[in-house]
Order: sequence, then structure tokens, then C-alpha cells
Amino acid sequence: MRIDWGPGGTGPGTAILGDLEGRRVLDLGCGGARHAAHLARDHGALVDAVDSSPTQIERARTRYAQLRGLNVVLADAVDHLHTAAPYDVIYSVHSLPYIAPHRLLLALATGLKPGGRLCFTVLHTNSYGDGPSTALVPRPETLRLAGGSELTVQMWVC
Repeated sequence: MRIDWGPGGTGPGTAILGDLEGRRVLDLGCGGARHAAHLARDHGALVDAVDSSPTQIERARTRYAQLRGLNVVLADAVDHLHTAAPYDVIYSVHSLPYIAPHRLLLALATGLKPGGRLCFTVLHTNSYGDGPSTALVPRPETLRLAGGSELTVQMWVC
């Protein structure tokens, strides 16, 4: 198992996160918590996996309820960062563009311990193929859900 930072399994894997044994780690926008479970199980990290989707959190809790070192949290990412103790490592795979940067950046700065690591990926285009914008405003993004339905959300691609 490895973290897929980009399409087709590209990217640096878990090595970019550093030594995780016993470290507090935050997975922002964890989805089904697959990466968070890998870090807790195979790297000895103490992982808080946070997502604002009740469905994703239910999936993660069902799959990994007994996994030591993994705490699955239903919460807004920024609200969680304001109430949690600072982390040694914060990472996010394709989730940061869904959070308004004016809310997120300060929360990340205070949610990370001095000398901690922040690692994340962002998409360079939206589902319509539109690249980054010169304006700092959200735009609609369509997420395709299991079962074929779609959900429109706001995405920041700057």
C-alpha cells in the first residue's frame, strides 16, 4: 500500500511524510480513510482522519473501527484544526481545493507544530478541464458519486 499523490500512482509515496512512528498525523479530507489506515497500521502513526462527509466517515468507521492508532472524525477541517492539539504532520490528497483558503491557511499554520510537515496535492484542473483561475473565488465542481448521481460543490482552483 502506498499513498497515491497523483494520477496513476505517481508521487513520492509515504517517504515525504518522514518518520511517522508515534507521531500525531492529520489526514484532511480523508474520504474512506484508506491512506490514514495505512499510516496507522504500517507506520505506527497516531492518525486523526477528518472528513465533513457523513457517508465517507461511516465507510471509514465500518472498515477500520478496530484499527489501533486511527481516529476517524466527522468534522469541518478548519473547525477541527481550531480545537485539536497541533500535529507533527498534516497531509491531504486532493482535498484542500474544497476549503476556502482564507479559512484554511491560518488554521493550518496554527494546527502544525513548529518544524512539522505539511504535504498536500491539488488538482490542476476541474472536472470540466478548466485550469487555475486568476481570481481567488470558488467555482462549481461536479463530483460523481457511487451509483451514478452527481453532487455540485465549490472548489478553489487558483
